[in-house]
Amino acid sequence: LLTLDFRNAFNAVNRSLVMEVWTRIFPEATPFLFAMYAEAPESFAQGSDRTSPLSLKAWEGVQQGDPLGANLFASALQVVLLAAN
Repeated sequence: LLTLDFRNAFNAVNRSLVMEVWTRIFPEATPFLFAMYAEAPESFAQGSDRTSPLSLKAWEGVQQGDPLGANLFASALQVVLLAAN
């Protein structure tokens, strides 16, 4: 019996691994993935002084709200599970 803790797992997915897997398995999705994940998406949050927003870039993980997010996570997980097998 094996128990895994996937806390914050979607944010920890290695994008390079996902891109490699999807480019090999789903080449038709490659343009979409590069458009979404080639550069770190930028998010903004209110600064503590409330005068200037903070710019945050995420270099790992899948984007929240991405319709393919669960599939991208599953493909990264499959690679890990196959390696463990």
